[in-house]
Amino acid sequence: MSEVSSMTQSTRETAPSWLDPTSLPLGERLAGRYRLDAVLGEGATSRVYEALDEDTGATVAVKVLDLSLAHAALLEQRFLREARIGTSLQHPNIARVWELGRVPETDAPYLVMERLEGMTLLESMKRRPRRSFAELLEVIELVGRALSAAHAAGVIHRDVKPANIFLTAEGPKLLDFGISIRDGDVRLTDPSAVVGTPSNLAPEQIQLTATDHRVDIYALGVLMYRMLTGRPPFRDRDAMSLMSRIVTEEPPPPSQLVEGVSSMMDAVVMRAMAKHPEHRFDSVDALLVASKTALRMPNVPPSRPRRDETTRPELKRD
Repeated sequence: MSEVSSMTQSTRETAPSWLDPTSLPLGERLAGRYRLDAVLGEGATSRVYEALDEDTGATVAVKVLDLSLAHAALLEQRFLREARIGTSLQHPNIARVWELGRVPETDAPYLVMERLEGMTLLESMKRRPRRSFAELLEVIELVGRALSAAHAAGVIHRDVKPANIFLTAEGPKLLDFGISIRDGDVRLTDPSAVVGTPSNLAPEQIQLTATDHRVDIYALGVLMYRMLTGRPPFRDRDAMSLMSRIVTEEPPPPSQLVEGVSSMMDAVVMRAMAKHPEHRFDSVDALLVASKTALRMPNVPPSRPRRDETTRPELKRD
């Protein structure tokens, strides 16, 4: 199930239900088998229902795209691509997509997806921003395995972030391949348009240069940074300023923000977030090996210059 955010406001809240292509009566059956039982929530472009698959008895999620929005044609193309990629990827840490269909009355496309119990990593981190090394390793390893499987199939996710990682009792699951691309796919967006979540974009995504699977490695580095420190590498209320900083500035290593982070873990995170793709890990698997090695090593703090070895004055903390 893709992210459903209650924070996203929509004109659907004030529009009559008969004008809303995603508003379906509970009890309606899609494809003669999926009975809509409840509204799970809605995001910026879709509404998600809980449904019963009457053929199997399984509870599923049904995501219906809102075709009344601006740029509906582009959104529909992305939705169909998400369906095509989602149904082709089978991995225990990737949320399953089973079927694509259309609502008869409105022709709005819908996806039948795995019904997940739990919350997104973003929701969890709002309650507790920083995570233990054990929690970090579990999320990075299992999400990393999911990304490795996607990369092996020629798929680049391009939007790995806490909101697209769902925490379940069986482990984290990677969600939302809506802006992912497969090798050989035609780009759906204007070549001059930046696609993705600004705080998680790799420099080459911002600069609109050639991208490959290493944008996902960069995003994993950002995720590790956030889980270690409780904050993203860069923060700025202005999106353009934020993206400029991502391209031109180096963030402080995690150990400068929190105690207990070793020099080896600093090195792993900062390499994953290297400005140039060729300076990052070659693969997600290589990043995972380095991360596990860093966590097994003694916690050697990074060396810091003595006060009398630098001419810079010490900054007082409030």
